Amino acid sequence: MSTQPSAPTTHTTHSSLRGRSSESDVLSCELLHQVSSQLRRFHRILDPSGTGPTTCEPTTPALVIVHDEASCPQTASLIECRALTDPDPIASLIGLRAEPSWVIVGIVAGALARSEQPTSDESSCGLVHLLHRSGVSITTIERHEAESIRLGPDPTIRDGRVPDVCRRIFDLATAPAPADMTRFVLDAWLSLVLRSALMRPGLRWPEIEQLSLVHHLVGIPAPASPSTPAGLAGLTRSAAASLDWHRYRAACVALGGCPVSDLTPHAIEWMDTGMFARWSSASLPGTDELLDLLEPVLDPTAFDRLWATISLCHPDRTPEPQPDR
Repeated sequence: MSTQPSAPTTHTTHSSLRGRSSESDVLSCELLHQVSSQLRRFHRILDPSGTGPTTCEPTTPALVIVHDEASCPQTASLIECRALTDPDPIASLIGLRAEPSWVIVGIVAGALARSEQPTSDESSCGLVHLLHRSGVSITTIERHEAESIRLGPDPTIRDGRVPDVCRRIFDLATAPAPADMTRFVLDAWLSLVLRSALMRPGLRWPEIEQLSLVHHLVGIPAPASPSTPAGLAGLTRSAAASLDWHRYRAACVALGGCPVSDLTPHAIEWMDTGMFARWSSASLPGTDELLDLLEPVLDPTAFDRLWATISLCHPDRTPEPQPDR
């Protein structure tokens, strides 16, 4: 554990956000600005290994803690950095609760940035995300030999692993869970199909349909004959509409954990519904990736029906067309 050599001068008090700017929110913003500037000055986020924007290596990520001036011993710095050495540094923070002296928590880490252009390359960057216990946050992205990008400080609730874990450390609500669980239901089904197909290549359509469990979710018996893609897509949408993330989270706690993400009941309870939804969804490969993996291990006709079912479940987003056989 290491501490920074200096401390911010602005002292803030605990306040709750009421949807508008207040004096304490302004002080929170000032403190976040100071801490962010000092971290970028004293904590090396990127280690240059050559020249150019893609020749930097990220340093070890760290948890940043800023202590309340009144609670901090005279001999200690107000800013503390704890190295995060686990393979998944963000997951290692699940379950952490802020102590009474903590005013700000945050993450300093190396990351990969990519432009929204489809053909753009990834480049190394540095990430500084800081959250005041009032809910005000600031995010700075440092790019080698390029202008920094800054979001905030403001009370906007942003989603993502880093903002989510920081907010839960302070027991603050995260961004809401997606209203529609269709994508999660589909990706969970495709993951089960892939697991079975890798053990028994050449799965046929009736076996694939049995793995969907949608008949159980909507409370009707499985059909005597295989469903059409349109029929199964309709049942899948109905099943997804009957679910919600709050109930699914509660069920996972009661059943001893999440079967998709391997989260323990303690971890699930530490998260709120929004974070749990995003974490569980991110634990599954995406639809397009799963279809790419499934095509070579399924019966060709079964894969065509599966692809049609997926496309009918998402009328606004059709998977990439498959080549003619």
